[in-house]
Amino acid sequence: MSDQGAAVARRGTGRETRMPRLPAPRAASLLTLSLLLLAVVLAAVAIADGESTRRVRDGRHAFISLRDGASDLFVRPASGGPAVALTDDPAPDAEPAWSPDGRRVAFTSERAGNPDIWLIDAAGGEARQLTRSPAVDQYPDWSPDGRRIVFVSRRTGHSNLFILDAEDGSVRQLTDLRGVVAFPAWSPDGGTITFTIVQEIDFARTSQIAVVPVTGGDVTVLTRDPGLNHQAAWSPDGARIAYTHVPEGHTPLERSMIAVIPAGGGARTLLTDHDWADFDPNWSPDGRRIAFVSNRDGLRQIYVMNADGSNPIRVASDAHDFDPAWTAEE
Repeated sequence: MSDQGAAVARRGTGRETRMPRLPAPRAASLLTLSLLLLAVVLAAVAIADGESTRRVRDGRHAFISLRDGASDLFVRPASGGPAVALTDDPAPDAEPAWSPDGRRVAFTSERAGNPDIWLIDAAGGEARQLTRSPAVDQYPDWSPDGRRIVFVSRRTGHSNLFILDAEDGSVRQLTDLRGVVAFPAWSPDGGTITFTIVQEIDFARTSQIAVVPVTGGDVTVLTRDPGLNHQAAWSPDGARIAYTHVPEGHTPLERSMIAVIPAGGGARTLLTDHDWADFDPNWSPDGRRIAFVSNRDGLRQIYVMNADGSNPIRVASDAHDFDPAWTAEE
């Protein structure tokens, strides 16, 4: 049909009545306006989605600080900003660990006269004591379902891994080792716990990264490097383990670096390698960044770098801050 035929309607009388058409310029302008409005809407949606993604990715850090003269627990935005104290006690607090829902923080405290595992709401309030052993209980970390906490205790005479039910307080022993263990971390799939095991080889003490099934069983050592290898942290996808490596002949605060290995073991990749101490890695919830502690500027302070070790940025610079733990929740 021709353009003219498309613009007319024939009545039964045979007479032609032309249908009204918008002038071409006006039609074009309305089409342009519609496209612009659509673009604005799509841009707004994209910005909103990006802001939501950014908030989830950034989340918050829990950490220990000496800023008020005592070793207390603080939280602040992972991107930096004001720090808020969750605890204020003359006894030292240490080793915070977020619950998976970001509502609670488990930590080690000596406020009852002995190192025990404690729990506090992320919004603040009174801390609750979870363990009451006369031995040393420390290094808590949550199971992915938020129902259990793994920790290290010397209650059997040697340091071993124990699992605490966060609701009823019951405890079961996971390992039965005769050496020294530390720094347990629960795998994202819930099936494995990595930890540090201290060994003596040719009369020299070394530490390595090891794993054990949550159900118990054989311990598998993942690293074999001289020096100290400790403070393991799982990537959120469970594919990699970041940890602190201290070269042989150095102390942890003299020279240490952040390394990564595959979760099943294998060759390490050094993410930092400098003449200062970088230690205590902790992954961002999206796995793209790693928080760590460094004394490169004199004080122990928290930095964040990309997961490949690039672009390290200091989060704050006003005090000794350490033991970072990262949650997606704000």
